Parts: sequence; C-alpha cells; structure tokens
Amino acid sequence: MPDAALTAVEVSEDVISLRDEFCIPADNHRFRVINSDGAAYVSASAHQKDVILADACDRKGVAADLDSVEFYRNARGRLAADGVFVVNLCGEKDSIAAHLAKLRNAFDDAILSLQVPQDGNVIVFGFKGRRPAVNRKRMNVCANNLRDRFMLDFPRYARKIARHSKLQKPPAAPDTLSRFFS
Repeated sequence: MPDAALTAVEVSEDVISLRDEFCIPADNHRFRVINSDGAAYVSASAHQKDVILADACDRKGVAADLDSVEFYRNARGRLAADGVFVVNLCGEKDSIAAHLAKLRNAFDDAILSLQVPQDGNVIVFGFKGRRPAVNRKRMNVCANNLRDRFMLDFPRYARKIARHSKLQKPPAAPDTLSRFFS
C-alpha cells in the first residue's frame, strides 16, 4: 500500500521504547509513532482518516478512556466519508455488551461485530456511513488472494463476516466492505 500513511498513537513510553525489539520502523513521511493518549488524540485531531484502529484493552479489560459514547462519536467524526473504525474489545461479557451498545449509539447502528472464540474478544467494525452489504463471492476471492499473499487465514474471517452480517441488522447500503479485503 504505497500511498498509505500510518500514525500509531501509544500512551506508554515504555511500549514505544520497545519498538526496536519488535522491528517497528523509524518514523518517516509515511509512518510515525506519537506518544499520546489515544482518546485525546482522536478528539483533537482535525485530519480525516480512512481507517482508525483501536485496541481498547488494558490490563483490566476495556480501557477507561475509551469507555464513552463520546470517544466513539469522536472517532466516527474523524473518519472520511466512507471510513471504518475497527476496535478490539475485551473483558467481561457485560462490559463488552455495554461497549457494543455505545458503539451502536455512536455509529447509528452501522456496525459489524465478530467474536474471537479463542480469547472472548470482540472485533467491531463501525462505519461512517451505512453498514455495507457483504458480497460474499467477491469477499471470498479477495480473502483467498490475501491468504496467498500474506499466509494468514483471511478466508476464515471472510466466512465469519458473511455469517455474522446475516445475523445482524440488514444493511441498506451497496457493497463496500469487500474493498477492505482487496
């Protein structure tokens, strides 16, 4: 993705100090790491993003700074017109359920959630616009290409997305989810 620009926001200086241990590249014109609170960064940022990824977990479950509809609304507000917010939720089932309700509120129910069976986490996709329909055939082709390219089991996730999309409120928008797999 030669045109992509990535900004990682990390609150812990200790984590940032380990970037060499994990082969995280040095900052340049396409990639940078900022030492800041993610919630504060999202609320203050004026730049629109195509994708925002958030790991909402700390040692106790979902981080307190992310425990608000306001945070999710701020994230949605920072997305480009057809942008997507992706968040990893962890912790007790009641806590995850409360966060799903906040995400539904902030994203006008334009979300798609996937349970991660191994650890109980839930991955949630929140869409700036309407939740896109799933074109299963196109998504399977893209997932197979990604599997071949990166040696990761994208077809399994494509099947889960297709299965979960049928269980959730049906979308009213045309297929755009597949573009995230191409």
